[in-house]
Amino acid sequence: GVPGAYSMKQSASIFTSLYYFNGPKTSGSLRDIRLIRSGEEIQSIDYYDFLLFGKNTNDKRLVRDDVIFIPPRGKTVTVKGEIKKPGIYELKPNEDLNDLIEISGNILKTTYSKRIQIERILPPEDRLIENIDRVLIDLSLEGISNSKKPFQLVDGDIISFFKISNIIGNAITISGAVKRPGKYSFNPKMRVSDLLKKADGILGTT
Repeated sequence: GVPGAYSMKQSASIFTSLYYFNGPKTSGSLRDIRLIRSGEEIQSIDYYDFLLFGKNTNDKRLVRDDVIFIPPRGKTVTVKGEIKKPGIYELKPNEDLNDLIEISGNILKTTYSKRIQIERILPPEDRLIENIDRVLIDLSLEGISNSKKPFQLVDGDIISFFKISNIIGNAITISGAVKRPGKYSFNPKMRVSDLLKKADGILGTT
């Protein structure tokens, strides 16, 4: 939004004040919006609580001469692929990959649990040593979820979640001169006659 002084209703709070100046700029933080009163910071709110979860916790009523201060945006990462809410997210310093998964709505039933991939921009000093700008990091989603050690992300990371295979594990296909060709469920004890029965028999028979 545009910095400056704004006239607001007496009932205005930190959350509602954001509408008066159209919220923070893209360069401003959504995770640490501060209320300054008489030169002292008296409240900090995380706007993600409201945007993502519908909670207006820690909101505070404004009084005359209050200042809403929005610091620069913090560590920002991109989430892609098989996740409920793909997008760009700002993380607090103490938030890790598991926190990001929760913030982005969690995984889907169709998310492949054995692999996620992180594309990372190397810091300038590492680029000079390695002579490369970006690296890929493959991780097990199961391993990250079960690990007690948090996996830290860095600014600019792109995290990709993948989809499980479309292959059906217990399918058998019958085609040709049968009444109902197609895929059928298979079990090891099944005989050809059982499959023909499922397909309603051979064409030309009653």
